[in-house]
Amino acid sequence: MQELPTFVTRRNKHATGCWWLQVLEPVRAQRHRRWVTLCVLCAAVMLGVLATFGLVRDLLAARLQNPSAHARGSEAAASSPLSQLKHLIIVAGNAVYTGSNFASARDDHQWYLEDYQKGQGLVFLQHIRRGIEIAQADPQALLLFSGGKTRLEAGPLSEAESYWRLASAQAWYGHAEGVSGRVLTEDFARDSFENLLFSICRFRQLTGHYPRNITMISLELKRKRIETQHRTAIRYPAAQFRFISTEEALHFGGPVPDSMPADRALAAFATDPYGCLHEELLEKRRKRNPFHVVIPYPSGCPEIARLIRYCGRNIFKGRLPWDP
Repeated sequence: MQELPTFVTRRNKHATGCWWLQVLEPVRAQRHRRWVTLCVLCAAVMLGVLATFGLVRDLLAARLQNPSAHARGSEAAASSPLSQLKHLIIVAGNAVYTGSNFASARDDHQWYLEDYQKGQGLVFLQHIRRGIEIAQADPQALLLFSGGKTRLEAGPLSEAESYWRLASAQAWYGHAEGVSGRVLTEDFARDSFENLLFSICRFRQLTGHYPRNITMISLELKRKRIETQHRTAIRYPAAQFRFISTEEALHFGGPVPDSMPADRALAAFATDPYGCLHEELLEKRRKRNPFHVVIPYPSGCPEIARLIRYCGRNIFKGRLPWDP
C-alpha cells in the first residue's frame, strides 16, 4: 500500500516567524537566526560603505571640476599661445573708470572715486600705462588688470574691465601690436590680498601653470602690506616678487596727491593675514561686492585650492606650487 506524503503544518495559529524554522532543533534554529542577522548587518554595512564612497568620490570630482574635464582644460591652456608666458604683471584696481571721453581720462570726474581718492585719477592712469610698458619689455609677461564690481554707484562694471577698456581706448599707449593679446582681466578681487591671490589663480587658468615671477603695481601706501604681509601669507618667494608704485618714481610726471591716507588695513592684516576673521576686513569685502557676485575660485587652480579656502591667524603650511 502506497504511503501518503507527510506534510508539515503549523500547529499553533498564533506562532510567529517562518513556519519551517519550527521543525528545526531549537539550537539549530537559534544559530540560523544569528547567521541571517549577521548577513543582513554585513550587507547593510557594505551598502553604506559603497554609498559613502560614491558620495565622497562625487564630491571630490565636483570640487576638482571632474578630473577628465580638468585634464582637458589643462591641455587646452597648455596649447594656447599664453602657455609660454612665465611672468605675471598685476595692476591692482582701485577705482572704476566710468567715463566715455577717453581723451580726458586723467580727470577725476571720469572716475567713480571715494572722497579720500579725489585727485588720484591720474595716478590710476599711470598704473595702467606702467603695466603696459613692463609687458611690452617682457614678451613672456601676462598683464592682468585685477578688481571686481566693487561700486554700486558705478554699475555692474568691474574695476578690471574698466581699466582694460581705458587701455584699449588709449591704443595700448603705442604698444598694441606687442601687448594687446597679453592683457586680460581678473574680475573678482575685493582687496589687495585678493588682487594678488586671485590673479595667480587666473594666471593658472589662462596658461596652465603658475607664474615664475610676479610684478604688482598699486598705490605706494600699500607697499608694506603687499610686499610683506600679502606675499608672506601666500609664501611667494621674495626674490621672485617685485612691487612698483608710479607715485614713487613719478615715471610720467604730474602731481602726487599729498592727502593720501594712511594704510588703515595694515594693522588688521597683521592679525588676520587672510582677511577672513577681522570684522573690519570682512565688512570691507561685503561692501565691495554690492551685486553679490559668486567668487569662482579655486576653480581652475586645484593646486592652491586649500590656500584659497584657508582661514586662520597662522601662516598656511600646506604644499604650494612655488615651494622650492
